[in-house]
Amino acid sequence: MNQKNNGIVKRAGSRSDTQAEVESHVLEVLSQRFGLQLVSGKVDTGRSFVQLDGLAIDRERNIAVAVEVFAHAGRVKAAQRHKVHADVFKLALVRSLLRDQGIADVTAVFAFTCLECARSLTGRTWIADAASRYGVQSVSIEIPTELTSKILEAQARQNLIETKVEVNNGDI
Repeated sequence: MNQKNNGIVKRAGSRSDTQAEVESHVLEVLSQRFGLQLVSGKVDTGRSFVQLDGLAIDRERNIAVAVEVFAHAGRVKAAQRHKVHADVFKLALVRSLLRDQGIADVTAVFAFTCLECARSLTGRTWIADAASRYGVQSVSIEIPTELTSKILEAQARQNLIETKVEVNNGDI
């Protein structure tokens, strides 16, 4: 069933609804782990900004935690792998920017909700080497079974199947 809001059609129970629920759970777990309240936040990059799933800055204690959450279950496909790579780069940038602002202890965390997905950052890959080199930690957060089921249902509704596109060079 679709819901219409200000001319925008939104699928009921969409992936973004599920993703927000999973992100909230993961940020709650990580907030407890780090002793800081993680909330969605922006970091100014100079000419633009980056939006993070979770950010906490405690200037009195001179610490910060920046988090990106990958709410997915199962094998990571090519486009999703590129999203992981971009988010690792985003976290590395934020870590550098916050350290430039004088925050001595900046923890950058890429949180996965499935061990299979986490292998994209913990395996023998160049992106795992880059994450390690630039101080981006990879963690796997166990989520309740019902959230995993919601992720799988949302992924099934979403057309995540890679399709072939035939290109006729004469048409380009």
